[in-house]
Parts: sequence; structure tokens; C-alpha cells
Amino acid sequence: MAVKFKQVKDELEAAPLTAAELKLIDIIEKYIDEKILKEFDNRPIHINLNYTEFVWNPITNSNFENIKDTRKKLMTKELYRRFEAAGWVWKINSDYSNSGVDYWVLTGK
Repeated sequence: MAVKFKQVKDELEAAPLTAAELKLIDIIEKYIDEKILKEFDNRPIHINLNYTEFVWNPITNSNFENIKDTRKKLMTKELYRRFEAAGWVWKINSDYSNSGVDYWVLTGK
């Protein structure tokens, strides 16, 4: 019998974040925190979306591998939640410096 689509989808979307996933979120959160502390001058902070969406690891300078897109979305949601809880507002900006790279822009509440 074929595996049921809804069952597989629900398991991916509903499963709690694993310890390994939480560790990756912590790594990116720390990277962003360091960038904020280094660049903060009461202006927006720009973070490459490839970092916040777990495509590219800025620490190892390599791809995040073996993470399904559904799990990446959950990890990104958790990362956004953490920064919102810390008093940051975020939005997506695709016009920053005309580089063709989309950025996550953090500003204070």
C-alpha cells in the first residue's frame, strides 16, 4: 500500500523541532546577534535571507544539507519568533543595494 500524502505531510509539519534543528537555529541566532551588536546604530540591520531560511551557513560558508524544505520553514518560523519576542520587527526587502539578494531587515519595535 502506498504511503498517504497527508500522513507524510502532517508528520513533517507537526513534528517538534529536533535537537539538531534547534542547534542550527541557535547558530544562526548567534550569528545575527553578533551582527546586530557589531552594526547597530539605530538603523535597520540587513541579514541575507539565505541565512535565515537555512540555505547557506555563514559560519561554515557552505550549504545547509539534508534538511527538507518543510523543516527549513519551521526552523525559519522559530527564528523569526525568537527575534519578535526580543523586540525586533522583521520584513523582507529585495531592493537593498540592488544586489539581487533578498534581505531580512530588522528594526526595533
